[in-house]
Amino acid sequence: MPHPPQSKNSREAFVVLIIFIVAVFFRFYDFSSYMFWSAIVGVVSVLGIYLLCKQLFGNWHMAAMTSYLTAISFWHVTLSRLDDCRILALLLMLLSVYFFWKGKTTTHFVDCALAGILLGVSIYYYPNAWLMVFVILVVMLGHLYVLKKDFSHEKYIRLRDRTIKGFALLMVTGIIVCLPLIWKIVMHTDQFVSSIHNYYFKFPFISGSLTQLIWPIGILFIIGFLRSIVKLLITRRHHGHFSTLQLLFVCWFVVGLISMFIVNYFKLDGLELILILSPVLIFAGEGLWWIHEYIRKYHIVPENLFVANLVIIILLFAITLFNFNNLNKSYEPLRAFVSSYDSR
Repeated sequence: MPHPPQSKNSREAFVVLIIFIVAVFFRFYDFSSYMFWSAIVGVVSVLGIYLLCKQLFGNWHMAAMTSYLTAISFWHVTLSRLDDCRILALLLMLLSVYFFWKGKTTTHFVDCALAGILLGVSIYYYPNAWLMVFVILVVMLGHLYVLKKDFSHEKYIRLRDRTIKGFALLMVTGIIVCLPLIWKIVMHTDQFVSSIHNYYFKFPFISGSLTQLIWPIGILFIIGFLRSIVKLLITRRHHGHFSTLQLLFVCWFVVGLISMFIVNYFKLDGLELILILSPVLIFAGEGLWWIHEYIRKYHIVPENLFVANLVIIILLFAITLFNFNNLNKSYEPLRAFVSSYDSR
C-alpha cells in the first residue's frame, strides 16, 4: 500500500533534519570563533547539494545520501573550518548549477538569470569558477541535440530558441556581475596576477591532507563514476544521444581536473580542487544509491526494502565514525595553522 504524501514529506523532513544536525556537529565540533562564518556556509552548502541532487534526480533518497556524505566528508568539513572564502564559492556554484538546470527544464528566464548572477559572484571568491561556463555550454549543446532527436521540428525550433536565449541571458548577467573584476584586470594586470598567485598559495600547509577521501567513499565514487559512464554509453546506444544529466557530472569532473592543471600542474591541493568536490561526492552518492537498489532488487528476499535500508544505515554509521576519527587526528595541525594565520 503506497504511503500518503504527508507521510513521505514527514520522512523526508526527518532525514534532512538528521543531515543538518550531523553537518552542524562536524563543523562546530571543537568550535573556534574564527571559523564561524565559514562553518555556517559549509552547513548551508550541505543543504544546497541536497536541493541540487533532488532537482537533478527527482529522488530525495538519492539526494539525502549525497548530502549526508557531504556532511561527514573530511574534505568538505575541513574546507568549512578554514575561514576561507572558497567554501562560499562552492555554495554559489552549487546554486548556480541548480538554477541553470531548473531553467533548462522549465525554460524560465528568471532561473537562467539567477544562475548567471550566482556564477559571476562565485568568480570573485574562486577565480577558476569561470570554467563552469564550459560545463554549462556542453550540457546546453547536449540538451539541444536531445530536443532535436526527441521532438517534432516545430517544437524543437521553439524550445531551441528559448534554450539559446536562456543561455545568452545567463552569460550576459554573469558578465555584468563580473564587470568590476574585468575592469580591475584590464587596468591593473600586474597587481591582479600577483594577487591571484598569493590567493592560490595562501594555504600551503593544507596541501596533501585536505583531498583525502577515505577508502569507503573512494570506492563509492569509483562505482558512481563508472555507472555514470555506462549510463552515457547506454543512452547513446538506445536513444542516439547522451544523457544530459550524466553529461553534466562527467564534464563537471573533467573541467575540475583541467582547473587543477591550470592552477598547479596536478598538485593535489584541496583548496584548488573544490571545483571537483561536488561531482566527486555526487558520484559517491550515486554509488551508494546503486548499492541500495541492488540489495533491494536482488536480495534473497525480493524487494526487501528494510534490508537495503538497514545495510545503508550501518554503512553510513561506520563511515561517519571513520571520518570523525580522521577529523580528530587533523585538529592539532589545523589549530597550529590557525594560530600562524591569526598571528599575521
